[in-house]
Amino acid sequence: MADNQIYNTEQTIDLAAWLIKIWSSRAVILTITVAAMFIGVIVAFAIPKRYTAKVLLSPESVQSTNNLASAASVFGLSGINLGAEEDALGITIYPEIVASTPFMIELLATPVRRLCGGATISLSEYLQRAKKEIDTAAIEPFRLTKTQAELITTLRRDIATSIDKKSGITTIAVTLQDPQVAAMVAAQVTAQLQEYVTTYRTSKAEQELKYWEQLYLKRRQEYYEAQQNYADYIDSNHKVVRQGEINRRERLQNEKLLAQQLYASVATQMQMARAKVEEAKPLFATIEPATIPLRASSVGRIKMIARFTLGGVVVALLWVLLGRDFLIEIKKLLLL
Repeated sequence: MADNQIYNTEQTIDLAAWLIKIWSSRAVILTITVAAMFIGVIVAFAIPKRYTAKVLLSPESVQSTNNLASAASVFGLSGINLGAEEDALGITIYPEIVASTPFMIELLATPVRRLCGGATISLSEYLQRAKKEIDTAAIEPFRLTKTQAELITTLRRDIATSIDKKSGITTIAVTLQDPQVAAMVAAQVTAQLQEYVTTYRTSKAEQELKYWEQLYLKRRQEYYEAQQNYADYIDSNHKVVRQGEINRRERLQNEKLLAQQLYASVATQMQMARAKVEEAKPLFATIEPATIPLRASSVGRIKMIARFTLGGVVVALLWVLLGRDFLIEIKKLLLL
């Protein structure tokens, strides 16, 4: 019991000593706090407000291959494999696509307009606050100027693309000083990303479609020629009964039938190729479109001033209670 009383007494003495130190150094504490608050005011008004516009996209997906299977059975192609192939471009690579240099170069040419009005300018001009616009069409990804590289670095910092691994939802967030420009850029990033993914996924199917379209025109021409040859022969030799002419007529008829079958088969393949192009197109559903943010996403001025003021109080108390005595001890050791 006696030990506890001594311990409590020592605590009371230490606390009382601290309070005396704080009271005796109130002028120092007040000075440091006011200085910190003044710095906070300068920083709060010097740093411009920033606004964040967000777009939420649901997991992209391609149409079910059952549609193609049904179409194949209608065209008599049930034995053809029309299943979807594995694709290297999954949603997890979207952030890398958006951050890529070619993507950023294309984005710099986006026309934007400030909320306060004024002329429509390019995003590159908005970012650099210059009078003359950078010719983004002349930017070469493998040979960037210093100014161009700085613009791309700035743009990468202002655009964040994230993927929720559980839900697969893609979030595109653009943070800029002007809320309307932020919303316009967020919408453009979304459109560019969708176009890039669509082009990637459909390129192979479109090449196949182009092949079948060219073959279709060739087979159609061959069928028309065989059909015309057979018709011309019948018109000229409809009364002929010689066996040699009969054989020739049958040969022309068989050539016409064969050309017709090839023509019909290629036409079917071409229709299926067109279906595969549509099948390969990813479906994007926008959960939350880009809208002009009403509130700044950066720390408010009052909060920033309050943080600096509170930080000043903490620094002042640490200096009065610990720092000053520690500095005195250091000086004593140096004098020894």
